[in-house]
Amino acid sequence: RIICIILIGGCLLQLFSLREQMISRVGIGFGGDAAANWRLVRKIPDDAGVVATFRFLPALSLREHLYSFHKIISRPVPGERLMRERYFDVPSNSRSLAREWYALIDHEDGWIRSQSREDAAYIKGKIAGFLLGWEEVGSEGSVKLYKWKGRGR
Repeated sequence: RIICIILIGGCLLQLFSLREQMISRVGIGFGGDAAANWRLVRKIPDDAGVVATFRFLPALSLREHLYSFHKIISRPVPGERLMRERYFDVPSNSRSLAREWYALIDHEDGWIRSQSREDAAYIKGKIAGFLLGWEEVGSEGSVKLYKWKGRGR
């Protein structure tokens, strides 16, 4: 019995000491201010469609209409148009599938930063074009929550 108690105590102590690494690896922590980011995620209705940057995809993964922001703003690669038409419903073509649409975008996302270093004008233009018709409804640092208002595009 004592050995079991010592083992369980040791496991709990180890779990407690590594909690930050574990939280970020399973997509719960988001890095930075996790509580603030969760507040933004919780503002999105369960039945809404969502476009999100990478760090939010795990937390939103059970939604029926979830799209990775990088697929919308990246340059197409050969054969990708056919793949997108076959396997992905890009929100601009399928807004009627969900009652409401939200975009949860970390403007300091690593992928966005790396693409901006390679082709700043293109990425900046794609992001600006995407945001036409969206209204900011929440913000936590570099993370912005937008709601589709239906104009533009």
